Amino acid sequence: MPCNNAQPKKKRGRNSSTNRPRQAANTGHPPALRSAPLPILRVRFTHPEPTTHVKVLLRPVWGRGEGLTWTADQRPDQRLKVGALISIYNASGHSGTGRLASTLDLRRHWVSFTIVGAPEPCNLCVPIPWAELGALEKHLHTQRYAALAPYPQPHHSFHDIPAFVNTENNPYIYDIWGADKGPLERRIEEITSYYRSTRIVPF
Repeated sequence: MPCNNAQPKKKRGRNSSTNRPRQAANTGHPPALRSAPLPILRVRFTHPEPTTHVKVLLRPVWGRGEGLTWTADQRPDQRLKVGALISIYNASGHSGTGRLASTLDLRRHWVSFTIVGAPEPCNLCVPIPWAELGALEKHLHTQRYAALAPYPQPHHSFHDIPAFVNTENNPYIYDIWGADKGPLERRIEEITSYYRSTRIVPF
């Protein structure tokens, strides 16, 4: 049929490939949405606490766990950890104030936290150097680095650092030698055993 003949337009349904999230090539990130508004975050606190403002990418991804995951794009003024008050922003606006509630996912170069304070579940994914890991996460990251998922790749700001060139060497150093490793190893085994029984990969 000649190309200059007009074709009947097809309606794009909600499940058409145009509207589906697409996975970024070779990044290891889950599929990214074309666009989404920032979550509206509101948490109550009894006394003044510092809030760390985190610039995130415009497009969230379908994260592990529930809801959307927003990815930090610029180093914040403070390292992020469980319990910290945060506000995320990008060119579309600001979210308000939420709190990092727990560690959701740990990889070689990224850690994801759940955020409380939003009407719907949401998460924040942060490069390891911009985060302050808890004792369990530090131990796991140091002792089982090779077993952690290598993707997503390190944040683009680390690409020119020699320590990040060799993907098999751990470029991160934590002072964990004074810690009692027995309880940490037992806790890791408990978590691993649970996820094996549910057929879900924890890390």
